[in-house]
Amino acid sequence: MAPKIMLYGVTGYTGGLAAEEMVKLGLYFVVGGRSADKVQAKADALSVGSKVFSLESPAEIDEAIKGFTVVFNAAGPYFKTAGSLMDGCIRNGVHYADLAAETFSFAAAEKRDQAARDAGVILLPGGGGVAEVFMDCLVGHVLKRTPNATHVDQVLDMNGPLTRGTIETIRSFTIEHLQKRVGGKLVQNDFNNTITVDFNDGRGELIAPPTGDPQLYTLWKFPGISNIRTFIHKSGEPIPTAEASTLPLGPTTEQLDATPYQAVAIVSSADGSKKKSILRMANGYVLTAQATAMACKILAEEDHGDKAGWVTPLQMFGSDYPLSFKGSSVADVD
Repeated sequence: MAPKIMLYGVTGYTGGLAAEEMVKLGLYFVVGGRSADKVQAKADALSVGSKVFSLESPAEIDEAIKGFTVVFNAAGPYFKTAGSLMDGCIRNGVHYADLAAETFSFAAAEKRDQAARDAGVILLPGGGGVAEVFMDCLVGHVLKRTPNATHVDQVLDMNGPLTRGTIETIRSFTIEHLQKRVGGKLVQNDFNNTITVDFNDGRGELIAPPTGDPQLYTLWKFPGISNIRTFIHKSGEPIPTAEASTLPLGPTTEQLDATPYQAVAIVSSADGSKKKSILRMANGYVLTAQATAMACKILAEEDHGDKAGWVTPLQMFGSDYPLSFKGSSVADVD
């Protein structure tokens, strides 16, 4: 039997962790990427097959992914890779997912929604990323207590060292990427529009700067929240200022174990009432790897009914999904 799953972009830190998790789950998959030597070395280490191809040629993409059920894209930056792979998946009837925390991939999926529907293909950007899957589903949890929700504020508390890729992504952000959704429309935000948040962990109130995270797209799509703001707080060591190439590829196992993440979602209703929940979880890189493997398993093995086109993590997995991962718990505060 031929493998159903391709993990593209396996030579990076997070892609490597995800591949190891896929082996633990017993998934039958191949690894893909652009660098023949690196991809083959990873394939040999994992005892899996490999596909080497670039994303510049549609014909090359078609030849590589034809016959697969799922292509999971772990190759950032996504403004360079997501569109080409989505198009290839639509042409070949293959489900697409990635671990993007940037909005480029979500805008690309939104643009291709109808084409994917027509092809019976699921586009699941952010389907393995902790900053998307867990945040999306946390809001879904709070929405159970706020049936007439109009506003969402959410804050991710990133803890511990970052990977080179994350650092480079953060540095690539400009003021144009800093947005919020107001009355259903994406509008420019300002770095000074911070939020004060209490994670109920003894540190008291903390200040978190705004971001332009994917929930600006996903929560607008489903369940249709019109006013969305996203923020981030960095715990532990500050973001390094040194050249990324001189830094470690990513956290050590010991660092991952010692630096759990957490998140807050605050949902306001039309009557002005607010509900707040806190999600405590393992380190984000650990969860991203585990969620990537699980998304591949679900997309490859389960019946998705009439799901097709651009699908958000909340639509795909449901609000309780984060609780299926070790170390995750949700506390309803207000």
